Amino acid sequence: MLKVTNNDKMEDFFACLSADTAFMSALQANTVSVQQDQCIACAAEQAQFTTTALTLEDFWHLFAHHTDKAPLQLSGAVHAYQKWKKEHRNAEHSAKRTLANDLGLKDHALPYAKLADIIPDLAIIYHDHEEARQHKRGAILVDAGNEDLIAGATSPTLVVPLEGEDWYVVTPEKSAIFVNTEGEVELVVIRGCCGTHPDILEYVNGVISEAANDHKGGHVLCLTGVKM
Repeated sequence: MLKVTNNDKMEDFFACLSADTAFMSALQANTVSVQQDQCIACAAEQAQFTTTALTLEDFWHLFAHHTDKAPLQLSGAVHAYQKWKKEHRNAEHSAKRTLANDLGLKDHALPYAKLADIIPDLAIIYHDHEEARQHKRGAILVDAGNEDLIAGATSPTLVVPLEGEDWYVVTPEKSAIFVNTEGEVELVVIRGCCGTHPDILEYVNGVISEAANDHKGGHVLCLTGVKM
């Protein structure tokens, strides 16, 4: 909790902030961020307001409890920013609700067997995960046909699918759900579910790309590339 050593300097502190062009510009442009910590710390120092280094969070707290001590220019800018922030937050929530409805995320979950009646070309494959791992950690995994990507690689490489082994390839036009003998779903590939939201697909692909890069030393069975 912020402790103010001299309440008489409150008005001076707010006055210094009101005269700070950078801080006021950030409020008016709706770009307030932690970068304004320096403005607030400087205003507190100029006003000899407190011995504690103040931050943006401290300013919001002080303004909420001592609005009457702030100059009209600062009060108006803060209230306008807070109104914009509330409207922006409400718009984000509305967009999330719309997206959740569009993607059916609010619908009751369906048994995987029921999905086969709804999704065209959905295959249900019953298969247990292979526990024996002959492919060691550190191998670079690449799709067949993209061998040029591993040309000159010094680490072990693995081109998939491997001939003569039990690999299931979900082709671009197909969807599939893999279920083990215990009835547990182990992997799901559903095509076209983000067709009306290419921005989501772009975002997810970006996340996958970063994760694959950050964890490129992980076990090859943990890295799966899926294209939609």
